[in-house]
Amino acid sequence: MGRGSSGRGFWLLAYALNPREREVLQRMIAGVPSAGIAAELHISASTVQDHLKSLSAEVGVRSRGRLVPHVLGEHYLPNAVL
Repeated sequence: MGRGSSGRGFWLLAYALNPREREVLQRMIAGVPSAGIAAELHISASTVQDHLKSLSAEVGVRSRGRLVPHVLGEHYLPNAVL
């Protein structure tokens, strides 16, 4: 599949997440810390944490530290357009 207009590859998630959860997860994958995610998305740090809890529950992991490795290793198609 193609690339986004910015030239950066995106990830297509196999789970049904809402658009905001995808934005949070994409930033996590890019290595943006929670405070940075909150600033970039103009949401509170507690809202970021709520999204991370929801994401973790959706993919079936118990910790944020396992979230990105889990989805990258098992449930993403690299360079797909959202």
